[in-house]
Amino acid sequence: MHDRPVDAEDIEDLAGVFVHRHLGADLGAGDEVLVDEGVEALAGALLLTEDAALWIVRNGTSVPAAAQEFGISEQMVTYRLNVTGARARVARAQVSGRPVEA
Repeated sequence: MHDRPVDAEDIEDLAGVFVHRHLGADLGAGDEVLVDEGVEALAGALLLTEDAALWIVRNGTSVPAAAQEFGISEQMVTYRLNVTGARARVARAQVSGRPVEA
């Protein structure tokens, strides 16, 4: 057992291990940037899920408050809101009157 909670750095480390183990053997020397981007994307998805990003926007939670709530940086919250398209998806759902599809 660990004496401390898992943090964002731990998640990124685990994502790196996963990506390198499962993709590293298949990639050439010039693909390191792709691997690093994959690690960041996987870590981000683990830290703030698509459903969580939609919840933040639906509830009008500010980026600083969401960062504090989820224990991640404001930059990561903003990144995940952008990558998931959460703001646009919630806005479209509000206009159409339909629920947001995850």
